[in-house]
Amino acid sequence: MSQTDINSKDFIEFMRNRPAMYIGDTKTKGFLNLINNILTDSTSINQKLIDVEIKAFKENKFRIEITNCDLNLFLKENYYKYTNLNLIIALSQQIKVLIFKKDKTIEINGVQGKYKTQITLENNDQEKLILDFQLDLEIFKDFQHDYRDLNDFLRKFAFLYPEFKINYQDFTNSKVFKSHFSFPNGTLHQLEFINPDFENYSFEIKTKKYLYQLSFSFKGKNHIETYANSILLIGGSLIKGTLAGILKSIKKYAKTKNLKIFLNSSILKDNICLIASVRSDVQDFQFDNNSHTRISSPSVSEIKELIFNEFYDYLSENKERADRIVECFS
Repeated sequence: MSQTDINSKDFIEFMRNRPAMYIGDTKTKGFLNLINNILTDSTSINQKLIDVEIKAFKENKFRIEITNCDLNLFLKENYYKYTNLNLIIALSQQIKVLIFKKDKTIEINGVQGKYKTQITLENNDQEKLILDFQLDLEIFKDFQHDYRDLNDFLRKFAFLYPEFKINYQDFTNSKVFKSHFSFPNGTLHQLEFINPDFENYSFEIKTKKYLYQLSFSFKGKNHIETYANSILLIGGSLIKGTLAGILKSIKKYAKTKNLKIFLNSSILKDNICLIASVRSDVQDFQFDNNSHTRISSPSVSEIKELIFNEFYDYLSENKERADRIVECFS
């Protein structure tokens, strides 16, 4: 299909005809991508605390209520005509969206991609986004919601986005399932879950464009996870730069203490438990493969120096812990 063909179609209709182009598939993966897109659009790297209530009902019906969120993306002119909110409108059997800004309320009602918008000027106490929707039964004909899939996704999401407090209730069975996810220490919580009995180190580094979170330990289980926003990475600049920065810090500290250590990048990689993530509000990442599992930007050298500056300063100020790290590789 040519670009002219795409432009000549109503954009909503094109999304409905080719949903997998936007969300991966029309099964569990695609559904979780829809939820992920809405949640990530409601925050920024400067956001402090966001409350989320998610309820799942029979027949693939859902309610999402997000309070104290960043509404800037949702209030951009024509936002709901083109992007992630558009996707959930396009792929719903029926949907009602309420966007509460301090001075106005935007209401969107849709049925199978056809929708109407109403704006009411009024004062609201809280900024909030509410979505009540049912996935389109024809588009998602092979999907049946499972409590465990969404539960596991929300747990991982809350680790990577520590500003979120998520309450999840599932009413699809006779027994109501309830979960609460809040991990204000972010990747550190995840590290302690994977490697609970060993001394750990955790840092958050914010630049103009990126927010880095990393937690690691040098004993116990060997495990590495890296993320760009909520995308799980396999290789690329984040893992290479992070390991290079940690390696440079330890080697420089050992040199200042006149200690001989046996450490290179391979040894470090085989003896670390590491959870690292990089976030960007504008998703300013360059992926170097089609599957979007490796990033090349931010660059290895940029990440290496950020980690080195942060971790070497920490080692210099915490000599007892630094000495214990050096002992691991002596």
